[in-house]
Amino acid sequence: VLLCSTISGPHCILHTTRREYRCRPCCANVNCGPRLPQCSESVIGEDTINRTLHMKMKMKKELTTVEYENNGAKVRIEYKGAVCETAAIPTAIPCTMDDPLCTQIMMFETRAVLNNCWNLNIADDASIDPEDMIIQVKLPVRSPISISKVIVIDDKNRNRVWSAKWRGSNNNRQNNEWISGTGLDLDDFDFDFDLILILMMTISCLV
Repeated sequence: VLLCSTISGPHCILHTTRREYRCRPCCANVNCGPRLPQCSESVIGEDTINRTLHMKMKMKKELTTVEYENNGAKVRIEYKGAVCETAAIPTAIPCTMDDPLCTQIMMFETRAVLNNCWNLNIADDASIDPEDMIIQVKLPVRSPISISKVIVIDDKNRNRVWSAKWRGSNNNRQNNEWISGTGLDLDDFDFDFDLILILMMTISCLV
């Protein structure tokens, strides 16, 4: 997995090594040197006009491997009678040699990760209790990562934020079953929590 940590600039491209993808390394900046060609606009110029939300997740590296053995970790949202699921959550958490099993906050904004949650209708509706949102996590057996918190942010109104947590016996349950988060709150942004490193990631993969 390449996190392009040596490339400066506003874009960083994550190239997954999962077998169902064929990936093409490329540079999102003007010049990364002769060995890394620049990405085309079709790769990095994702149109977000129809995107309704993005997510932040508090993730822990549980294994040093970056490969899922059994499917992939996913997040599911239920709201207003609709259900969506993310694609497999990338496992490349930027840990160090001194702390290979670290915990970081990751932000996911791309269609490749958000999948059909990309345009889930979460618009404000007086007839719907905003706290009726259900957020669930599914972890496969021997998952390289665990997820202890998910934050869903409304792209059209950044003041509308939902968060759910997985603690105690609900945390890191690698049984390939959907586990609902607890303590779901609207407008619970947890600013102190949010000060931890946020890694902006853009996936550049050709299915």
